[in-house]
Amino acid sequence: MLMVFINLDRHLPVHIYMIFNKLLLMKNILGVILCGGESKRMGSDKGLTPVQNTIWAKFMADKLSFLQSQVVFSVNENQLKKYSDFILPDELIVDDYEIKGPARGLLTVHTRFPDKNILLLSCDMLELDEFTIRNILLVYHQESGYDYYVYQDEDYAQPFCGIYTGKGLNKLEDLIGSQVLTGVSMQYVLNNGLTKRLVIERKEAFRNFNYNE
Repeated sequence: MLMVFINLDRHLPVHIYMIFNKLLLMKNILGVILCGGESKRMGSDKGLTPVQNTIWAKFMADKLSFLQSQVVFSVNENQLKKYSDFILPDELIVDDYEIKGPARGLLTVHTRFPDKNILLLSCDMLELDEFTIRNILLVYHQESGYDYYVYQDEDYAQPFCGIYTGKGLNKLEDLIGSQVLTGVSMQYVLNNGLTKRLVIERKEAFRNFNYNE
């Protein structure tokens, strides 16, 4: 088994990057940018906020460019028209899963791509860095028996920059089908699966921007 210890403040050696890239080709990762929130504190749609000649949603997708994997955007029906001005229609997945809550977008994407393992980001994690993403991917490759992989901040699991496997989401669908639930939180998802919880080394990477700063 490949054992890699990462200092997130340094660049990884070239040979580790080469091994990492080979591992990526063996795994079925789909990048998903979650944009379907209401953005009440923001006062406008976060994902459409301008940044560096693009919008927040695409800025977050660019953080996954090194994966050379497909990336899609989870939006609600009311957002579809505006997002179509910036993003190709095939890359927009409209929420239609019959539950409420933030897990709705995740499960909608899963039903469209049931064989994929989802790397889930939110559209407002502007300070998320590549090394934090690479770290969770390496753990996912090294310890492949879990349903979900997330970073843990004391008593709260950070659901974004998390990996949700197809097998884990299949089990979640079975669980939801066996209960009467109107909404499903991300904490519910993680607490009802076999979840690998990683220590956060860079807390600023998980800052959520609620204002256009």
